[in-house]
Amino acid sequence: MPQTTLIRLLKQYIPNDTCEKMVARFRWPFGILCVNCAHREVSVFPKGKRERRTVFECRLCGQQFSPISGTLFHSTHLPLIKWLFAVYLLSGQRTVRATQL
Repeated sequence: MPQTTLIRLLKQYIPNDTCEKMVARFRWPFGILCVNCAHREVSVFPKGKRERRTVFECRLCGQQFSPISGTLFHSTHLPLIKWLFAVYLLSGQRTVRATQL
């Protein structure tokens, strides 16, 4: 029987969409802003089968962006739950051992 890790357990109950929405709420607490021109009117592209992230497009400048554009999570291939868990561990403790990640 395979050993269940905390990350595997969290991924089972917290989908990537939920993590993405959480990042968006922290980044834009008063509504989504274009990362290029700070315009408030954006279009949301529905996710297809292959897209991993929600994509917004500014109605003024046409810039496409996601909730993680321009953040430290931008070019990652790891699921957001792993990043958010690492940030949680680092922010809540004075010392973190590599075995905890």
